[in-house]
Order: sequence, then C-alpha cells, then structure tokens
Amino acid sequence: MSRAIKSECSVCGATFVSVAAFDIHRVGSYLPRSRRCMTVNEMQAEGLIQDDKGWWGFDPAQSRPSQTDLATCYSQAGRQQKGSVSR
Repeated sequence: MSRAIKSECSVCGATFVSVAAFDIHRVGSYLPRSRRCMTVNEMQAEGLIQDDKGWWGFDPAQSRPSQTDLATCYSQAGRQQKGSVSR
C-alpha cells in the first residue's frame, strides 16, 4: 500500500493510507454525535485490510471504489441527515 497520504482517526485512533479508506470507515448520519467508526469486521467487509504496520487501506489485489462509488456514498450520507439509515 502506498504511503503518499496518511489519515489518522481522532476517534478510534486507526491510521489509514488514503482519505477514501478513512472516509469509508466513518458511518452514520452527520447529525451531532450520530457518526461512528466501523468495527474491524465492518471495515474488512468493506474491503479494507491492515498492512504490516497496522494501517488500513484497500487491498491492491481487489478493485478500489471508483470516484462515482464514493460520490454515491457521500450523496447517500447527505440524505441520512434527514433520517436514520442503518448500515
């Protein structure tokens, strides 16, 4: 995994090798105190893996989410502000 960008979550302390990997691990509505970090099992189900340093990122052998996939994710998250959607 590339080390060009590193993101560390101030909530759970996990380190991510990309902003996209970091963004995927945060779920829930954007209302105050309604977002949370995914569990390890949830992150693995989303295709995130840990490298030898314990940093999370996408498996290079697997396809990564496209910009369209991420835009859809962000769009759906915006709609969640008006109602709760479980993930």
